[in-house]
Amino acid sequence: MSNERSTKPAGILQLDKETAYQKEIEMLKKKLEKASLEAQVKKVQEICDFCQEDHPNGHCIPEGTSEEEQAKYMGRPNPYSG
Repeated sequence: MSNERSTKPAGILQLDKETAYQKEIEMLKKKLEKASLEAQVKKVQEICDFCQEDHPNGHCIPEGTSEEEQAKYMGRPNPYSG
């Protein structure tokens, strides 16, 4: 009879550990899902404070200048470089 008692608690204890691990895994899964949702919410498009367009501050195109004109200007060599 003493053998039966010593084996039963070990089996019950093992089952309790497995149940605890399963619950912990489920809890961690929920935390990961929540974290990924929060990360998606935090993705915010950067908006210029000056012109309210979708670019960072300081990247505004001056009025009356097209993007093509600005690109041509940026492509010119610097007259002051060696």
